[in-house]
Amino acid sequence: MQVKLDESQTKEQGTLAKLQECIQIVEQSQFEKNEAIVERDQIKIELVETQKRLKKLIDEMNDKINIEKQKVEQIFEEKLKENSEKIRQVEEKCSQYELTVDRLAREKTSLAADLDEWKNRIQRQEIDLSQASDSVKLQVQKAMRERDQANSNTMQIRTDFEKLLLQSNQVRDIRRYEWNQSFLGPL
Repeated sequence: MQVKLDESQTKEQGTLAKLQECIQIVEQSQFEKNEAIVERDQIKIELVETQKRLKKLIDEMNDKINIEKQKVEQIFEEKLKENSEKIRQVEEKCSQYELTVDRLAREKTSLAADLDEWKNRIQRQEIDLSQASDSVKLQVQKAMRERDQANSNTMQIRTDFEKLLLQSNQVRDIRRYEWNQSFLGPL
């Protein structure tokens, strides 16, 4: 009878030890689960902050692009008006030159000298007009290059963000897998 009682106590102690071991395992698993949840929440917060910063950066770049575009458009409009006025002035002067040539038709020597002078002036004005037009074209091309660079930077930021998001998802998946492995144990 005493032997059976001793065996029963030994079994109870063994069962109690196993139960305590199981409780420790469950508590450890719960602790690791809580740590994983906290870490996941921190990653979510960091991701949201990163998304906010990225959105702000993209918005700022879009604002800069729009401002630059408006500046280029304004410059182009101003140059176009200037060139139109120059053309009008040249046309007026051409008309004046033609009247002068008609008036001086009877004076051959004087007419030839005056005509050459007017032709030289017209040529200089056309060169000035051509240079102004070339300058406007260069400014427009520069603005378009800057716009293209800004678009390229925006695409790079988006690509970097997608990489960061993918890495974040991979880290989350790895942690979830590790947590599952530690909680469930090897299969």
